[in-house]
Amino acid sequence: MNVYLIRHGEAESGGYSVSDFERRLTPHGRKVVKKAAEYWKKIIPVPELIVSSPLLRAKETAEIVHSVFGVKAEITFDRLLAGNLDTDSVCEMINMTGVNSVMLFGHEPDMSHHVSNMTSLGHLHVEFKKAMIARISFTSRAAKGRGVLEYMIPAKIFE
Repeated sequence: MNVYLIRHGEAESGGYSVSDFERRLTPHGRKVVKKAAEYWKKIIPVPELIVSSPLLRAKETAEIVHSVFGVKAEITFDRLLAGNLDTDSVCEMINMTGVNSVMLFGHEPDMSHHVSNMTSLGHLHVEFKKAMIARISFTSRAAKGRGVLEYMIPAKIFE
């Protein structure tokens, strides 16, 4: 099973006028995500499923990647990817999908936390930048400490 963790692209600043839930990608953020997705498509098979945080910036990031990859399945939205540090619950959600390849779109510090817990039971320090992707492979079911971190690709190379 291959799990691709992706942090949303650069988003508007929060504040009094925009709630955290409604923060959109900036034009620069959209551009970088699209460039990154076009590169990812060259090295990653089309995923069977995309699951995203329902927060707007993650949703917009997932929509761009969904379009570039031409994923047949509709994007699924799950609150587990919006400010949840419970890696066990995320692994269970992954396993319940019944697919062998899934992309998960979320936020920090969640993404770095999940990479660390899925691969090293929390002993790996990871800095997960905006529009970054990490591939974790599992020989069977997703579970804490059972994954292998295959790679992390920062979006900085696409700017």
